[in-house]
Amino acid sequence: MSKTVPLALLAMALAAAPVVSGRTDAPRDAGLIQGFLPKEDLGVLDFLARHPGADGKGIVVAILDTGVDLGHPALQATPAGDRKILDVFDGTDDGHLPLPLALAADGAPVRGLSGRILTLPEAVAPGDTVRLGLFLGRVGYPQGLQERRSRERREEWQRRREAWEGARHEDRSARARAVREAFDALLEGEDPDDRFDVVALRVESRWEVRIDTDRDGDLSEETPLLPFAESGAVARFPDPVHLSVACERIAPDGSSLYLFFDEGGHGTHVAGIVGGWYGPDDPLNGLAPGVRLLAAKVGNGRFGGSTSHNSIVKSAQWAVDRGADVINLSFGGDSFFDDGRELTSSFLDELVEKTGVI
Repeated sequence: MSKTVPLALLAMALAAAPVVSGRTDAPRDAGLIQGFLPKEDLGVLDFLARHPGADGKGIVVAILDTGVDLGHPALQATPAGDRKILDVFDGTDDGHLPLPLALAADGAPVRGLSGRILTLPEAVAPGDTVRLGLFLGRVGYPQGLQERRSRERREEWQRRREAWEGARHEDRSARARAVREAFDALLEGEDPDDRFDVVALRVESRWEVRIDTDRDGDLSEETPLLPFAESGAVARFPDPVHLSVACERIAPDGSSLYLFFDEGGHGTHVAGIVGGWYGPDDPLNGLAPGVRLLAAKVGNGRFGGSTSHNSIVKSAQWAVDRGADVINLSFGGDSFFDDGRELTSSFLDELVEKTGVI
């Protein structure tokens, strides 16, 4: 992408927007941030001095990347208070989650696929269809989160083992041996804390999804997830997981769904550069904080973030269909041709010529 494109983003919209304050923390060091977000070097500060109202309002930018963190504070709203992220799309199968077990609600709790007993929301009437699935951390977590959780489990196992070693000379009972065996199993196996029941409920002729993020079995307290474009709803896993996910789409029969989250952090980083908004005059604001965003995942976390031609083509076409004025592609990789002759480049060339998207 040309270095002039960020300025083009700003120049597209010159209308001033009302200011909304969301800042409560201390001012940031603008000099330090210049090293990470070099607006001066890009000519952005000079441009804004000449066009102080140019914040990108009215422009839709699609970020084709690793996904975007839907819970990030800088990606919640525009300076005008509008919702920042309009829609999401997973061009891979990274967020695909089967819901294999279907049953009819009878007013009683149900046993989830984790083995936990689940209390359904009051809106579920006897006879309503319920579909059950399981979100496994070792499969579904972004790679960085998988590595962190594995490290935390090993540290906890080591702490408990050291405590056991310190006491074993005083207590060589069967109970002590059982505790050691349990810790060994924990090290090698799946931590119950990283297994989350996912339930799709057929309520009033539509599907909604609930994830037991705190693993207490009470689904009535969990955020109802409808397709993100429609609801903007986000489920937030509490510490120690700390992950924000949305429901991108649900199969018509409720047999599967797509969860959307940032696989590697890079997409959130890019979205923040383009249009992040922390508050008035914050030096960490993006180049065009008034823009609204579309977020597409083109890198499959189940294969180390690999990007396929198919995922790029599907996501770019989706972005155009959803009204993107600008599509940002900040990734690269090997191809059979490195001179723009590969199929994806030809498709994107044609997309630009036919639609005028940048």
